[in-house]
Formats: sequence, C-alpha cells, structure tokens
Amino acid sequence: MVITKHILSLALGAASLLFGVESKACPPLRPVLPPPRQPSKEAAVTEAVKVLQAKFTEITSRYNASAVSIGVQSIHEDSPFVDLHHTPSIKNENGTESVTADTVYRIGSCTKIFTVLALLQQKNIRWDEPVTKYLPELKQNQARGTEIEAVQWHSVTIGALASHVSGIGRDIAFDLANFPTFKAVEMGLQPLDNARRAKHCSGLGGTKVCSREDVLKNMPLRHPQYAPYTAPLYSNVGITLLGLVVEKATNQSLDQLLKENILRPANMQRTSLNKPPVPDSEGFIPSNDPTWSTKTGVFASSGGMYSSTSDMLSFGSSILSHKLLSPLATRKWLSPTSFTSSRGHVLGAPWEIQRADRLAPDGRIVDIYAKAGDLGQYHSMFALVPDYDIVISVMTAGKEVSDEFFVQSHLVSQTLKAIVPALDAVTKQQAKKNLAGVYQDKESDSVVELEVDDGPGLAIKEWTVKGFNVLGNFTFYNIAASGRKLPGIARLYPSSLKAGSQKAWRMVFDQVDDERGEAFDEEAAYPDARCVNWGTMDRFNYDFVGLEEFVITVGRDGAAESLSPVGFGVTLVKQK
Repeated sequence: MVITKHILSLALGAASLLFGVESKACPPLRPVLPPPRQPSKEAAVTEAVKVLQAKFTEITSRYNASAVSIGVQSIHEDSPFVDLHHTPSIKNENGTESVTADTVYRIGSCTKIFTVLALLQQKNIRWDEPVTKYLPELKQNQARGTEIEAVQWHSVTIGALASHVSGIGRDIAFDLANFPTFKAVEMGLQPLDNARRAKHCSGLGGTKVCSREDVLKNMPLRHPQYAPYTAPLYSNVGITLLGLVVEKATNQSLDQLLKENILRPANMQRTSLNKPPVPDSEGFIPSNDPTWSTKTGVFASSGGMYSSTSDMLSFGSSILSHKLLSPLATRKWLSPTSFTSSRGHVLGAPWEIQRADRLAPDGRIVDIYAKAGDLGQYHSMFALVPDYDIVISVMTAGKEVSDEFFVQSHLVSQTLKAIVPALDAVTKQQAKKNLAGVYQDKESDSVVELEVDDGPGLAIKEWTVKGFNVLGNFTFYNIAASGRKLPGIARLYPSSLKAGSQKAWRMVFDQVDDERGEAFDEEAAYPDARCVNWGTMDRFNYDFVGLEEFVITVGRDGAAESLSPVGFGVTLVKQK
C-alpha cells in the first residue's frame, strides 16, 4: 500500500512526455504500418517505376546477347506493377523472338525453394530427424575414418541440410575427376585408375548423369567440411539429398509432388522440373549456350527447374497468402536459421535473407527473403518482402550478364532501392488517412491522439484515460518505478494478431539519443547496442493484460472506427 501511494504521488507530479527530445526508433520486426493494398494506383509508386524503368534501360543498353526480365507484384493485386523486359539482338534462333513475362528461363538454385517447400508440406517428416532415417545407404556406405575423414551421417539432420549447416560438401557434380579432358596430373594432382574414375558422375558437359544410387554411394566418399551446425556452407548436394528424402517418405517422384502440391495450387503453368514446360520458341536461349536442354538428373531438386517471371510472382503471392502452407508454418519458414559472416546476410531454409538498412527512409531493417539461382548462363533471383507484401522475380541469361558480379542481386537491389521508399511513403499516406487522428470517449474523459511523423509506426501524441495523463506517466506503471523520464516517443506498431475487423497493435518507445545512449553504443562491441526493444517490451501489465496492448477496429475500407488501450478497459471512437 505504501509503495502504491509512493508511485501514484510520483506519477501525479511527473512531467509530460516532451516530443522535442531527439530519439531513434527501434521498431519490432515486421511491418511498421499496414502494407499498401493497391500500390499500382499510387502516384508515388508509378513515379518510382518510371525511375526504375530508366535505370533498367541504362543497364540493359549494353547487353547485345543477354536477356533480362524484372517483375514486381503486390499480393493484393492480380497483375505486376513492375514488368520490365529486354530482348537482345543476339540469341539462339530456336528461342523466343521477344522476351515477356511469360518467357521461360532456367532458374537454377531457385529450385531449392520448391524442394524445401515440398518437404515442409509433409507433416510426417520432422526437421530434427537424421537423414539416415530415410536414406540409410549414406551410413551403410560411410567411409571408414576419423571425424576429419568421414561425415558422421547419423548427426546430419533434415533441418541442417535445408539450412546449409550440415557441414557436408558443396557438390560432387563439379568434381574435376568427372571431366577426362582436365589435365589433373600435369597440374600436380594424383592420377586415377579406371575403376576409380568409373565411380564419378555429373551430367554436366556431356558427362555421365548421376543416378540416385550414385549419389548415395559417392557422397559418403566426400570428407566433411564442418561438424553439423558449426558454420554455414552452401551445399547443392545437401538439397539433392532432401529431394531423395521427400521421394522416399511419400513414395512419389518430386516432379509429381511439385505439380500436385505447388505448381497447380499456385497456378504456375509455365514451370517444370528438368525439362522445358514450353516449346523452345517460348523460352529464352542464349547464343552458343547448351544449358537450356541440359538434363540435371538426380540433381534436378537442387537446380533443374524452368520458370517465368509471371509464374514466380504467382508463386510468391501464394506463399505470402498462405495458400501453400498454413499461416503458422509460413511464419516459421520465413525465419532465420543461421548467421553468416556478413552482418547483412543471414540464412533460412533455404532462404538467403538480406537485412537491408538502406531502403526505408527511417533507416530501420527491412528483411528480404531471397534465393539466387545460377545454371550455365542463366542467373535468377526470387525475393519476398513481407513488410510490404510484395514479390520480386529477376531473370537473366547470356554471356554478358554471366561476366558480371552477381548480376541478379544487383538488379534486385536496384529494384528495391527504387520501389521500397515509394511503398513506404504510401503506407504513411494511408496511415495518415485511415488511422491517425483523435480517438475519444467523452463520458470517461479519455483521449488518444495518433500522428504520422517521420519515424516508423504511429506516434502517440496524447494518451489520457479517465482524466489521468497516462502517456506522461507511463514509467510509473511499474512496481519498481525509478522516476526516470520516458525513453522516447511512444509508437504503435501492428502485430500479426487479428479477430475479424479488430487488429492488434503494440506500443514501443523509441530509444533516446542522449549522452548515455551514445556512450553505450560507442563502448559496445556490436552495432545497434541500444536497440533492445525485443527484450524490454511487455514490462507493464495489470490483471494479466499488457498496458502496451492496443486494438484498433477498422471498417471495410481500412479506416479506423475505434481504438482500445486494452488494459484500461475503455473504447475510444475516432473523431471525424
């Protein structure tokens, strides 16, 4: 009782929050405002597309023998708002005369997304199971030797293979012993007898195509590169093994599983595994490149697919709309599984997640769930940006693009840098129209005022309940109140929780850029040391309800009708 009176007396004497205090936003992950519903109709987006189109024309003007396609689509629209294509003057005469969104390319390692998804759709397969449960041949064929010489296959799990942290090698298809013309002995390597050479297979460059049995016999001959879960190492053959796992578990071919469970539900009519889904005249075939018709055999699950930008946009929309996995399973899939040595690049299964802090105007991190693919002269990238509900597909092919450094990643970056700031501006415009303003309940003398400013989310400018200044005294809703000033501007951010027309939001305070905070950042051994809101949220609660919880009720047009700070038991109506 004494403590309660002390806190109340401090609260009543506390100063209101000063909005002039300089602060740095540290929002939770995921969208900070509702994504645009019809970006193609927004002036900011159409202007950004014009800028991107000019950049596209500049980049492709130097390509005489390379095709490029870029598509961007919102999951809330039926057609892309970016649809750019370049047809080179030099190309294979059997291929398409004009590159469009329906032109088919080979997509290389973007295939890995489909293989992992096919695995995720099998609820009887657990990610913590050893791969030897489904492929016992790996253990049976395991070479004798120490942990340095022999992969301990019983320790390699399904999840480790999907996330490139199994520690096994990258390939067997590119082993130099596959290619008899390679001058191995002249370059200091050991000669191979015919029996040893006969073990090798690839399928590349006219060599012997690998069968399932070849992979299960040959992979145990490869030395491990790491112990499982030590460090990421990209592995093509790891995903190949997953393809064999899902076939063994379902007693179906991966080709059939993809058609039934992914391609048809996602309306992907120009996508296939290991053979073209269309006549040659509907695909882009680079001049003097044999890759279009190359059979990848057992390695098809790792890099053998064909597709078009229109199909890949449909695929991405199906993922983000939860048509291929449940909402829970989709959220789990769109999550990191391992770090890399780059601060801007973490891994998923098999996502190559780019953590971009150069896109949103407020400098927050925007996660891009991407996957690159390369096969011969074909180079593609597929990307999901959940914060804005958009999908990106970039496809290129030809000698010129092959000579450039990660051409598909460069094109995706240029696309994101043009489009994301415009999308961000639209989210603010829509939030200002639909959500910002004064919410009031005159009977209880309660008011909340929300504002759209230069920062992320919705700034809380005023918050009074039953005549009491909640906002200015929020730190005192804590049994261990110290009387310190509020840490910065209070902001509302959407969560993933919803019930009909009700949407859940969460209040988070900015981090104040005072001397203590600056000193802490400078002294810390890691970047963004102050950004720890994930650990400080939900510290204020009363009778099992968080005082930072808000619910906004919206109409069919997305405009707010009322707001409730849940822990205070009042509902405030939005004023016109």
